[in-house]
Amino acid sequence: DDDVDRILEVFPQIVANLRKLSPYWDSEKNEPRPDARAMLERPA
Repeated sequence: DDDVDRILEVFPQIVANLRKLSPYWDSEKNEPRPDARAMLERPA
């Protein structure tokens, strides 16, 4: 139970930090960028 409680405590901040780093996330709107899917599907 303590492990689950700890995960629930820290996970939202981890996700928020990863979203700040992601070029696919629109921080102002707090949602994926409209072109995120196209960016992911582009050939490398």
